Amino acid sequence: MLDKYSAAKCTTTEQAVIRLIAAAFGGEKLNKNNFADTDWYAVFDELKAQAAAAIPMDVLTEVEELIPTELFNEWLMYSVQVMNYAEIILSAQSELTELFLRRGIPMGILKGAAASCNYPYPLYRNMGDIDFLVDKKDFDSAYKLMLDNGYVLVYEEDHVEYHLTLEKDGIMYELHREPAGIPHGTKGDKLRLLFTDICSQYETASLGEYRFCRLPLLQNGLVLLLHIVKHLDEGLGIRQICDWMAFVSQELSDEIWESEFKPMLKNSGLEKLACITTKMCKLYFGLNGITWCDGADETACADLMRFVLDNGNFGHKDRSTNRAGAVLGSASAGKRRSILANLQKQGTQQWKVAQKIPLLRCVAWAYLPIRYLIRIITGKRSIKYTAHLAETIGKNKSLQDKLAVFK
Repeated sequence: MLDKYSAAKCTTTEQAVIRLIAAAFGGEKLNKNNFADTDWYAVFDELKAQAAAAIPMDVLTEVEELIPTELFNEWLMYSVQVMNYAEIILSAQSELTELFLRRGIPMGILKGAAASCNYPYPLYRNMGDIDFLVDKKDFDSAYKLMLDNGYVLVYEEDHVEYHLTLEKDGIMYELHREPAGIPHGTKGDKLRLLFTDICSQYETASLGEYRFCRLPLLQNGLVLLLHIVKHLDEGLGIRQICDWMAFVSQELSDEIWESEFKPMLKNSGLEKLACITTKMCKLYFGLNGITWCDGADETACADLMRFVLDNGNFGHKDRSTNRAGAVLGSASAGKRRSILANLQKQGTQQWKVAQKIPLLRCVAWAYLPIRYLIRIITGKRSIKYTAHLAETIGKNKSLQDKLAVFK
């Protein structure tokens, strides 16, 4: 039987990354013998691609003598920068929170500080935009309040149905009317009910001197799981996995799983994803203290681990994931179309001639494959990359079937 690293086809560098993350979360002690052949520069680069390089900083001292001094100092400075930026984000978030609470508009932070507060060292989590939710009835008032207080609407053409993006002092704020990743259809409607007027039930939390509001336990955990769903198409990385693992470790005991989470996730088609992701965390990152995921398939866990390592944060390591997603369709779309049906949809949207000549729409499914073939012939796409894309599509389709999201 293959060991876990062989099952996920992990390189020496990837094994070191996994061991460092596991140690950072208290899952295992570092053994210097496991790092005898480690290329530490490659490990640092891999962790940066995963937006997780600062997470193991405090345990890195246990193997400091193995790391080139110049690199260790660079790693330390990188981690300090992550911490400093986290403080900037937390300060801006605290200001936003106070503004909303003074006006009587309840809100809840999504991911970000609401996730990092479960980390052993919260400031080591890379911070980005400030995502927050308001109840739908308060959305227009919240938007006006932000505009009146110096927040500026940006990316107007890219806005989607669930949020708007605003900016102030170089920081991006995503004002949500619902979390990302909720599909259309019956299962999505069940999930939306859980977020109806939920912000009025916010919980006040703090990181050091910085105060913020987060959603109740069930909704907070569901947001993190939906974030994983969203990144199945856009590039799922270690940071998204760590957010979920930290939440499970601190909040999701066997008792809470059985009483609150399992019924809801079973009905919404997210139970397999939760179990496979969590067991993967037990197998590779040393998560302990729970048993509710133990029945998950270990092969699926290895496949998910491979997917995470291949893609990195937002797919920065392998852009073929986004192209594969265009063929397979969104994992968060509810009932997934067949590949042929999705090619037909994409072709209809992109083939301008078919938009003018309705008769051609019946063969719109052939547009993307033919266009891709032409690019190969003209040298704009290599045979090697095309083979890699085909392999990625096959692997992603297999993984999606195992995760059975929203099915």
